[in-house]
Amino acid sequence: MARLSKQKKRTILVCLPGFHAFEGSCYFLSPHRSTWLTASDTCGLKRNASLVAFETKEELDFVVEKILKPSRVNQAFIGLYARNIGEWNWLDGRTFYDSIFGPLFYDYRRDTSHCGLINLVNRTEIAIEGRDCINDEARFICKYGKTKTICVYLHIMIYVFLYVVQNHCYAKHVCGRGGECMNFGLSYRCRCNFLYQGRKCDQCMFIFYYEFNLFFSLF
Repeated sequence: MARLSKQKKRTILVCLPGFHAFEGSCYFLSPHRSTWLTASDTCGLKRNASLVAFETKEELDFVVEKILKPSRVNQAFIGLYARNIGEWNWLDGRTFYDSIFGPLFYDYRRDTSHCGLINLVNRTEIAIEGRDCINDEARFICKYGKTKTICVYLHIMIYVFLYVVQNHCYAKHVCGRGGECMNFGLSYRCRCNFLYQGRKCDQCMFIFYYEFNLFFSLF
């Protein structure tokens, strides 16, 4: 029985090529940059992994010292998201603001950042920040092993997609004073009010007509 247990333990620690083993889990640093949403999908294709959601300070230190620093990578997406401004959670459902990770958070572009990223500010300082889920790009870290079941992560990803990623109108004045923001899949459109035009309804047609008439009145 003892021999069988040891064999099972060794089997768990055998990671896919390119992954790093730590405490029964396997970690992968992407070789390319992508958006947070694409990074989440890419991790799912690698043995149903997910973006890393740190559980302990030791795990965070391992990723920083054994993966990021040796690769000379300063920023990478992680499994952290915010449905509403300031309400951050890990992908496994845990609240982000605890005694371990809360003090590391840096409030970056508060209104437009809903997906998490780890940032090595310098050799000794680490910050966890928010980024735009769709437009910002960075490398990312996947993890699989002794984590939650696939169904849990699938549920979380659907939750993020429906309530975070598709909501492009969470920031105030996305369409300026002359329009109303409307979500359309992975993008948005501005429905302009009377006398306003342009992609963000920031061009006043009244000013255009005034200048047009003024020009021709000179002749």
